[in-house]
Amino acid sequence: MSDWFEVKEPLLCCLQQSLAGWQAAVDRILAQSGISAMEWRLLRYLHAHRGAAASVEPPDPPVLENGRYEEAVCSLVERGWLEARPARDGLPILRAGAVRRLERLAQAIKALQSVWLAPLSLEERGMMICCLSRMQRQLASATPRTGESDYSTVEQGLPPVASSRRRLG
Repeated sequence: MSDWFEVKEPLLCCLQQSLAGWQAAVDRILAQSGISAMEWRLLRYLHAHRGAAASVEPPDPPVLENGRYEEAVCSLVERGWLEARPARDGLPILRAGAVRRLERLAQAIKALQSVWLAPLSLEERGMMICCLSRMQRQLASATPRTGESDYSTVEQGLPPVASSRRRLG
């Protein structure tokens, strides 16, 4: 029996493999610090939320499946990333040492991005952006929007929206 979702187009296979390789490399960097990608997104949100000036809107919070938020917060408290008591607004507080660790992780991921993109010239990067953007627009116009899953999550760097979810904030 054939898999209905099997991708046979070489370009799409290459894109999938490339993004899977990228995610695996990021996951290895995060694992060295003992956190998952979901915990990384949560910590980045909390850091940006606390650091945002009053006139600047903090980034959108990550979307977490029900139960995952409490589990992630408890785990991050136990491992020294978060304070045991939340702030007055109910959001967890990053420990001072965790902020430095988070900044080092961000630097490591930025360095990985540079290594990953190093084989491409600026012209090649621009051409890829144009082509991939055109493909995204085509896909968006060819598929119905249900409101449940939206292409804006890709633009925000968030995972696809789960059917049961909890939004922070």
